[in-house]
Amino acid sequence: GGMLSESELSTLESKTGKSFDIYWLQRMITHHEGAIHMVMMIEDSNDSKVSGFASDIESDQSAQIVQMKKMLKSLGA
Repeated sequence: GGMLSESELSTLESKTGKSFDIYWLQRMITHHEGAIHMVMMIEDSNDSKVSGFASDIESDQSAQIVQMKKMLKSLGA
């Protein structure tokens, strides 16, 4: 989940300026949410390095989602 489809990539390529920024941020939020979903599969790993890696990804991606949502709001989206 979270990867752009061919149609979404084409749409992104056709946009410019503020419209591009908004569409890109919206798609990146979805992409980051997909990453968080994926690491949920390994966060209960018995290997502390793997579960720590999952935790780091979840934390980093979540913080970036918050930042991107603020950016969208500042763009009026």
